[in-house]
Amino acid sequence: MGIQVDYRYQKSGEFMNLNSPNTKGFTLIELMVTISLVAILAAIAVPSFDSLIKANRLTGTANELLGAISSARSEAIKNRSQVTLAPKAGSWINGWTVTVTSNNDTVLDRNAFNNFLTSSSSGSKGTVTFNTNGFVAAPNPWGNNDGVTFCDDNGKGRKVVLSISGSAKVQKIDTACSV
Repeated sequence: MGIQVDYRYQKSGEFMNLNSPNTKGFTLIELMVTISLVAILAAIAVPSFDSLIKANRLTGTANELLGAISSARSEAIKNRSQVTLAPKAGSWINGWTVTVTSNNDTVLDRNAFNNFLTSSSSGSKGTVTFNTNGFVAAPNPWGNNDGVTFCDDNGKGRKVVLSISGSAKVQKIDTACSV
């Protein structure tokens, strides 16, 4: 003689059969299939998300240098003194400083970046000096249509180009980026 299990429970004075089609809930198999589908979709999406994060970091780094150039230029005009933008330890990837030349006052100090980036300056000078009028003191400090290039490990890149007038822009490098 076996044990009989009653699959009913009482709801507001009446019994309801749990095996009836009106019973709500998920079976274990339905739950396992759903979790498997979510895991497969996540595995497909994660590599794309990783490259998106790297692209945003690359763009952010180039835009920070662009902001430092603008800051150095405006400080030169505001203080009526030469202002120097210089890479730290000889490389832009190590960060940079913006210094007012007359009193050697450091206005901006940026530390090193993420280790997945590389950078170079193909021009003859790494340091840029702005005159009191906001123009670059030495013509083409980074070379003609050349500038500081930031590359990531995917071969994508951004180049910060500086004109003699002191204006700067960021260019996207679509071909294989190398420094």
